[in-house]
Amino acid sequence: MNRILNAKKIICAVLFVIMAAAAPVDAKAEAHPFSFTVKQIYSASSYWPDETFVYILKPLAPDNPMPSESAEYTFTITGTGGVEIGPMRGERPGVYRYEIFQVIKTEQPDFIYDKRVYTVEVYADTGLNINIVVTNEDGTKADAIVFENGRKGSPGGINAESQIEKVVYGSPGRNSVFTFRLSARTVSQPMPAGSVNGVKMVHIIGPGQVSFGSWSYDKAGIYYYDVYEQNTGENGYTYDTAVYTITDTVKEENGRLTVSRVITRDSNRLVAGIVFFNIYRPAEDRTDPSPTPAPAATPAPVYPPLPPDPVSTPDPPDPPGIVGAYEPDPPPGVDGPKTGDDSNAVFDITLFILGGLLVFGAAAYLLTGGKRKRDGN
Repeated sequence: MNRILNAKKIICAVLFVIMAAAAPVDAKAEAHPFSFTVKQIYSASSYWPDETFVYILKPLAPDNPMPSESAEYTFTITGTGGVEIGPMRGERPGVYRYEIFQVIKTEQPDFIYDKRVYTVEVYADTGLNINIVVTNEDGTKADAIVFENGRKGSPGGINAESQIEKVVYGSPGRNSVFTFRLSARTVSQPMPAGSVNGVKMVHIIGPGQVSFGSWSYDKAGIYYYDVYEQNTGENGYTYDTAVYTITDTVKEENGRLTVSRVITRDSNRLVAGIVFFNIYRPAEDRTDPSPTPAPAATPAPVYPPLPPDPVSTPDPPDPPGIVGAYEPDPPPGVDGPKTGDDSNAVFDITLFILGGLLVFGAAAYLLTGGKRKRDGN
């Protein structure tokens, strides 16, 4: 496809040159001045100063009009901006072809370079009227000559940035202004431009998004920031009271700094971003709230069934040789000694001892008396 386009362009150019050469030039025709506008877009952190880049306008034929006497025209662009190359004057009908490209002598590792080559074709008719066509390297038409350069990172380290989103529920009649605060845990921590004593304030009108800006780390460490919404007392709004914590962990790896970020809501729940929710209620809802429905009856609690009563077992009998450890129930109609009635127990023991002495004495008497009778005989 590109070959077909290029062939068509060559044929058109040849026909244009033949026609221009065959047709007599109007003696009254004057050369019309022409120029090129070259733009540059430079993307870098605000910590970096604007860089200057070098470009060349190169004619593809030795007799092409040039803005200077040199064979190639060199110019520079600093930061984001543009330069007009010219004016140049076409003294004869024909096609003047040029190339415009950037000169990169030594590539820096943190820079982003635009290496495109633009082709500019200037057509001058018999009246020396000018028509300019700009094409890209693939032969497609370009609307403008634009180079995009940039620089990554920031002086001494890396960049960090924080963005928040505001969501409003309800239908307020107008958008209100909401205020948000980024606060460093330590005043000496890096902060975005516009901060005062470790605090940066931003505002959102109605729902939307806003950024606190970017800041740069130049040494390893752990950095903490808190983000929350200030209650400015807008009528009808319920404010989000959440507090987000940004934890940036900066490490040095192979001589370069890297940063990893964790965001938590209310100090414990991991989140992907910072979003605040506000609720708006109209005046009629605030002054005459709808009745609160009665709470539903609480069902009676259901308890598990109780376990069965344990089976009672009789007390074991006293071991042999131990007296008084177990007292059986007295027979019906007989009241045994009650617990603590020591007087009856002593009386019974005394009678038992006396009875034993009497029996022993009677037995001894009978034995000695019988012996005397036998001896007397």
